[in-house]
Amino acid sequence: MAILGGPALWNQLFRSRAEELYSGAPDPFASRVVSQILLDAGIAGARAIVIPIQGSTGQIAVITLDESEGFTGLGTATANEMSMMSVIQRLREDNRMQELGIERVTVDYRDKNGQCLVAITASQSSLDMFAEGEISREQFMREVSIGPGSFSYQEVLDLLQDS
Repeated sequence: MAILGGPALWNQLFRSRAEELYSGAPDPFASRVVSQILLDAGIAGARAIVIPIQGSTGQIAVITLDESEGFTGLGTATANEMSMMSVIQRLREDNRMQELGIERVTVDYRDKNGQCLVAITASQSSLDMFAEGEISREQFMREVSIGPGSFSYQEVLDLLQDS
C-alpha cells in the first residue's frame, strides 16, 4: 500500500485543484451508471461522478461515501467487503460493456459534517485484476494510494450540480 502515494501522485491526485486535474465537465451517463451500481448495492449516502482526466483519454470515477448523507457502512467488515467486491465487479463489467473509459477510481470517505476523512484511489486495471482473482488482497493494497480528499466539499457540490 502506498501511503500518500509518493510526491508525484500526491501532487497529482490529492493537492491539485479539480480544474487542474480534470479536463472537462462530468460525464452524466457514466456518472449515472456508477451511481446506479452504488444504489443497487444498497449503499446509503453514496454518490458518484465520473470526470475526464486531463491529458488522458480516460476518466476517473469519484465515489463519495458520506456519513452526513446517511452512509453508515453495512454493519460488519465482512458485509462491507462483500458489498465493495460486488461494486468493483459490477463497475468492471459496466466499464467494459458500456465503454465508460474509467481508468481510475477514488473513494472519498466523509464524516457526519461532510468533511473528508480520507481518500483512497486505485487504477481500474488493479481493481479488475483483484475482482478477477488475478492478484491477492495484499498485492492489490500495494497498488492503492491513500491520502486526504481529492476534492474540497464545495468542489464536490459544484461538480454534482454540473452533472
